[in-house]
Amino acid sequence: MSTPALIQPTHLQKLAIVYVRRSSVTLHPGDRPESAEAKRALAERARHWGWPDSRIEIIDSDHGVPASEPGRRQGFARMLDGMAAGKVALVLTTDVSRLFRHLRDAEDFLRVARARNVLFDVDGQLFSPVDRGGSLFTLLLFLHDWSESETRRAWEHWGISANDDTTAPLT
Repeated sequence: MSTPALIQPTHLQKLAIVYVRRSSVTLHPGDRPESAEAKRALAERARHWGWPDSRIEIIDSDHGVPASEPGRRQGFARMLDGMAAGKVALVLTTDVSRLFRHLRDAEDFLRVARARNVLFDVDGQLFSPVDRGGSLFTLLLFLHDWSESETRRAWEHWGISANDDTTAPLT
């Protein structure tokens, strides 16, 4: 795997953050725990791109803390603080919904990433916050995940399961 053109030598002097978060089983029974293999794969991607182990940090302290409630995730806050301080150059995650499901968190993340040119890798796709196309795509992914989350929440409020036959369209 070669180093993508978006990654500059100045990026390699800063941290690469592997951010993993899973919902607790009681919150979303369909969620699967982030495996140690997923963490290793994300860290390995950073290594292949030139980050030494000493500059790869794994943040997995937000397990069980819902992303739909801003301000509760200490690991996410620590990551944002590191980004704002100019210490982080890359954030890697398996899915954009692991980073945020709330518009405020998305705005904070994208604003800091853009200001500090922090790259982010979502499920193997590398994005630059200063590339308008990349940021737009990421925002669209966020909106999709947020919409699914809100739909699931509405169904749960009304006592309807996502697998319930009553959710089929009326004809």
